[in-house]
Amino acid sequence: MRMTVFYASPEQDADLLYGGGFRAPDPFLAWEIEGSFRAALSPLEIDRARRTSRFAEVLSLQSLGEESGAGRDPVGQVLWLARQAGATTLGLPEDFPGRMAFRLREEGDLPIEWLDRPVCSGRLRKTASEEKAIAEVNAVIAGAFARVRARLEAARVDGDWIRDEEGEILTSEELRRTIGRHCLDQGCTAEGTIVAAGDQACDPHERGHGPLPAHELIIIDIFPRSDSTAYYGDLTRTFLKGRARPEQRRMVEAVRRAQEIALAETRAGITGEAVHGAVVRSFERDGWETGTSPQGSYGFLHGTGHGLGLELHEEPRVSPRGGELGEGMVVTLEPGLYVRGIGGCRIEDVVSVRAEGVKKLSEVSREWEIP
Repeated sequence: MRMTVFYASPEQDADLLYGGGFRAPDPFLAWEIEGSFRAALSPLEIDRARRTSRFAEVLSLQSLGEESGAGRDPVGQVLWLARQAGATTLGLPEDFPGRMAFRLREEGDLPIEWLDRPVCSGRLRKTASEEKAIAEVNAVIAGAFARVRARLEAARVDGDWIRDEEGEILTSEELRRTIGRHCLDQGCTAEGTIVAAGDQACDPHERGHGPLPAHELIIIDIFPRSDSTAYYGDLTRTFLKGRARPEQRRMVEAVRRAQEIALAETRAGITGEAVHGAVVRSFERDGWETGTSPQGSYGFLHGTGHGLGLELHEEPRVSPRGGELGEGMVVTLEPGLYVRGIGGCRIEDVVSVRAEGVKKLSEVSREWEIP
């Protein structure tokens, strides 16, 4: 019988959050046996956990230390708990604290099994309530995009730059503040939001900085976490204030076409690899190559999508090595193109996988050119 051990904060360990349904900022000891999660907590957290968590049992950390004879040593506590439970194996998540893992191996007499993430395989297929939580965050993002669009519509082009309603040059930082304030007002926290224009957007994870240029593509990627449910949303749209050049329009149309193909191909039973391959072929048919040059990488530089839930990037993957997609899995579909001198374009939506296709968990206009 395996006893799976966690020593982490649920804010950083989605499996522990999923299993216990309890949020706390500091690491603590928890364990799972045959699907039942338990935890040992200090007086700071124990009463709240007993009232609100899904743990089958919440032990007093002080009492556990006394009864086990291990005091405050979590390694001694784990080894005592394993003996009490009759465990024959200790399961440790792949990113378990290294020093503790070394001591468990050296001081204990049980074999250690390293576990890939996600440890809780149930996380892969979302329930109706989980889908609802993700869709609610995406609705908040849709509102943020409405704010962005309103600001761009109210702005004016002044030569090479965009000036806001007050006549100030609009910056990536200012649009990011607009997005962040909206998300906070709606009970979500947005960190790392991308507002990147022109060649800045050709590095897909560049957050963007400085004045926003007119007549250039602007990638805006918003991925907040709900303060109440802890689930993430994740949507990307591409805008342009001014007038687009023919090559920019060709790029945006190619990305839109590729995403439509991804939406049409995704269904239960297909692999993430196959969906990604269909997107790659779409870009190739439209004449967009992927490669490197002295100026850097260009083309389609990332996977088509990823799982979304209690983590921003989780299994499954819609990528060259993506496995089979199953009913109820929630994934992003976000093809993109990046070419210096033209700019970057990415369009991202969130879907739940169904036998017959997908159910969209997001709804935002894809209109992108704002005069």
